[in-house]
Amino acid sequence: MRMGEVFQQLQKRRVIRAAVIYVALLWVVLQAADVFAEADIISGGVVRWLIIAGVAGLPLVLAGSWFLESPWKQRRWTATRSGRIYLTSSPARMNT
Repeated sequence: MRMGEVFQQLQKRRVIRAAVIYVALLWVVLQAADVFAEADIISGGVVRWLIIAGVAGLPLVLAGSWFLESPWKQRRWTATRSGRIYLTSSPARMNT
């Protein structure tokens, strides 16, 4: 697989978007933790563990977004007679 194809798959599966959102939220959380640590509300060890958990969580987010945003599935909203609405997923037809 060429690099262009890999990048297209990453865009199609929204992996890049998930990574950017995760890193931005992690940055906000770490900034808030740093402010709280300077005010002695939380200890420096908590900030250290937040950093470790954030870095360890990034591959999980990337893998999850790769598999959950699969282009081979179609998602649609289904309404029942009782008024409940469900998000269903079904295999998509492949255009060959």
